[in-house]
Amino acid sequence: MHSNFRNTHSAQELHDPESAVTQLRTSNPALLLALQNEGHLFKRRSLTSADLLALRQRDLCGILGVPATESSVRIFKKLNGADSTPEAVSTLTELLRSEAEKHSLTHLPQLNTATLEILCTPSLRALTNHRFLTEISALDSARSARQHVRRLKNFAAKATRNRLIGPWAQPLQSISELDARITEFRECERVDFPSPPLDLPLPFHPIQSIQDLLIEARTQRSCVAAHIGSVLDGKSFIYRLSAPERATVALRYLDEQWLVEEIKGPKNRTVDWRTEEYVHLMVEAAVSGSGECFPIPRIGEPEIVNYSTEPFRDPAPKLPAMFEPLSSPRMLSKRGHLPDRELPLFIENIHRKLLYAYRFETPFEGTLLVNSLSPDGSPEYDGIYMADPDFDISMDIYLSIKTLAGL
Repeated sequence: MHSNFRNTHSAQELHDPESAVTQLRTSNPALLLALQNEGHLFKRRSLTSADLLALRQRDLCGILGVPATESSVRIFKKLNGADSTPEAVSTLTELLRSEAEKHSLTHLPQLNTATLEILCTPSLRALTNHRFLTEISALDSARSARQHVRRLKNFAAKATRNRLIGPWAQPLQSISELDARITEFRECERVDFPSPPLDLPLPFHPIQSIQDLLIEARTQRSCVAAHIGSVLDGKSFIYRLSAPERATVALRYLDEQWLVEEIKGPKNRTVDWRTEEYVHLMVEAAVSGSGECFPIPRIGEPEIVNYSTEPFRDPAPKLPAMFEPLSSPRMLSKRGHLPDRELPLFIENIHRKLLYAYRFETPFEGTLLVNSLSPDGSPEYDGIYMADPDFDISMDIYLSIKTLAGL
């Protein structure tokens, strides 16, 4: 049977606004309030009392901009009593217009303000399923329902702030499960992690409790809290890195040794390559037990200041005059045309007498690298880097430069 007012009405009823309003208030108070919220009743170019009595309720839903269906009518009827407030009805109307929660609104046996607040708040909706919503909507006490939603909001805020994922972020099925998860989280915050597996010096700071890890996740706005379980199991360990840049370092125990799993800056961004290289060197030294400590690189400044300006100690092997030796890191970084990422390695190898660099301008401008790895120590060709990175070195040019260098 359709919800409508197509009964026989007296002429007095058709012109009596109060009579029409009373009938709609009795049969579907939330729908009446929605029409009032939208300004559709008894104003110029709006519904008259005759319209209100003559139209089906689903047609009134259509006037509100929600689906003109019997389902919409039944959903409005689910919101009743003290929960049928202008704010709650406005929220319900918007949900019906968007059809975002059509399935939930259709299948919940009744609605209240607490349920609607969850449905229209993405962070709360992500933490709840249909069974939880059904339990909240069935609560007789509006105060009790609001208290549970307040606790849910506090937990959702904590989950978002600490980037909690995995079991912590699974949808709740009941109010008792919410209670249990809040209690478990409070207890876990006080749990300490196993001792640090590697004795890494400053600027490495071991994260030694769940609470510290949650603070790190919140500070870095990252998802590092996902490692809680693996750290407790002894499969991972987390360090806070304070230099050369702020980062979080995750180690993983694999094949009976500790390895660098990931290094992430704020918001999970990639760190500078010099930071990555420094972390790997320090971890490898700690694993090997060598105790070697590497200098903290300086980043965020012009490349030239990142390396020692001390001249290379041994003179480069003599080549024809057209090949000018690059005798210091400063000259190498300014005139060497070498990739920034590989420059530290080149400098280190030159200091170790494994490599030499020369600048040339004929037949094209570039840098020639030679090594001293031959059995007799004589210079051997190692590589060519052109001043123009888009320049394609042909075999003829390659052989020509090698011949001119006497290699």
